[in-house]
This record gives sequence, C-alpha cells and structure tokens, in this order.
Amino acid sequence: MQVLVEEEYGFAHWLWKPEVEGEDLVRLFQQVVLTNEKFFVDENYKKRLGGTWTGIDYEKRQEIIDSDEFDAYAHLHESDDSYLTLRT
Repeated sequence: MQVLVEEEYGFAHWLWKPEVEGEDLVRLFQQVVLTNEKFFVDENYKKRLGGTWTGIDYEKRQEIIDSDEFDAYAHLHESDDSYLTLRT
C-alpha cells in the first residue's frame, strides 16, 4: 500500500508505505495525527505511524498522481483539517 502525503507546514510531499491497511490505517491515522494541534513529519511521527517514508518532490508527486500508483491520500496540517482518504 502506498499513501501519497502532503505536509502543509513542512511544505513537503511524502510517499508513505504503512505497515497496516484499511480501517486499521484509518484508526492509526486518527490516533496519531488527529490528536495533535499541528502536525509535522519528523522521526517521532514516522516511528509512531510506522512503515517507510520517502520524501518526494512536486514533480514525483505529480507523476504518482498521473499514474494512479497510490492507494490513499493524506493531508497533514492541523487536527481540524488533516485527513486520510482511502481510494477504492
């Protein structure tokens, strides 16, 4: 599973390959991300969310979007506007 991640505060894009999928991934995201007022991807959060994290540039992000090679999309900012959307 691949999650395309947009980190607003860090002005960064990530390709996250989590260790869990489906509803387990949604629950994990809610527990880790939605309980924090502001969210930055750092080593602490990478460890708490698990999986592998690869920083990508805007061009690579667009390439992934155009190729449809991702299973979910996450927007990380603050607890009231961060979200994870699973693609079906």
